[in-house]
Amino acid sequence: IGTAKFFTLLLLLYRTLADTDVIKLLDDPFGFICDMDETEIIVEIDADQAPFEKAINWPASTMLEEKEDGILVMKTRTHSYFDLKRWILERTPHVKVISPEWLREDIREALVAGLKVNSVQKSKEEES
Repeated sequence: IGTAKFFTLLLLLYRTLADTDVIKLLDDPFGFICDMDETEIIVEIDADQAPFEKAINWPASTMLEEKEDGILVMKTRTHSYFDLKRWILERTPHVKVISPEWLREDIREALVAGLKVNSVQKSKEEES
């Protein structure tokens, strides 16, 4: 990465670590950059994706419960909104946000925005 990006990340890391319990950060399943208050999340992971998520070495604070139909329920806490949102979007349509409601709405809005962008691009390509 470039020098400017490196020092920006280093400064962000320093600011994060200066005000935070480092041990708690290392136990965060989605990263150490705190960009929201600690939030409990609950997601359901479908049976197709569940084996891959069960194979991950999640922190002890993350609870995984498999239902009879193969759906995996994940309960955890995180400070890292950016990485959590990225994780969910990368696994769409295999992950369903159960709570909090605001996170489910943010994910829905991101998906709708992505569809709009790609629909516009598709229409322009079809005209060419």
